Amino acid sequence: MVIQPTRALNWRQAKRWLYLFSVIPTINGVLMFAYGVPLVLPFAGLEVAFLWLAFYWVIRTGQWREVVRISDSTVTIEKGFNQPIESHSWPRPWVHVALQRARHQWYPSSLVFFAHGRTVQVGDCLTDGERRELAAALINAIKKTI
Repeated sequence: MVIQPTRALNWRQAKRWLYLFSVIPTINGVLMFAYGVPLVLPFAGLEVAFLWLAFYWVIRTGQWREVVRISDSTVTIEKGFNQPIESHSWPRPWVHVALQRARHQWYPSSLVFFAHGRTVQVGDCLTDGERRELAAALINAIKKTI
């Protein structure tokens, strides 16, 4: 089961929009420079640079993946971008899944795997409803008999 954030654009589509959004401040900066206001151009460049950086950050964080593998004997959770950065594995009979409510109602709930004194939180990128559905599916999948 793969858990990932939902992003509307991939990097190729984002670059198209960035080129379009970069034209206006660049033209504005060049025109102001031509009219004798030279300080507008560097700030227009900074604006474009921060716009590209923000888009890159959003696209990069959208590549985060959490993979939950439930086999006959083990439950494995891997987290990372292109390859696992962290990995957790437990014997299947000892794993428990819990959907924990937050202390305050405006905070999101958390989906937690725990066994042998270790806990791993998954599904931070999901909404509360999606997290509830995922918790039910994971509990059913873990408790199914072989």
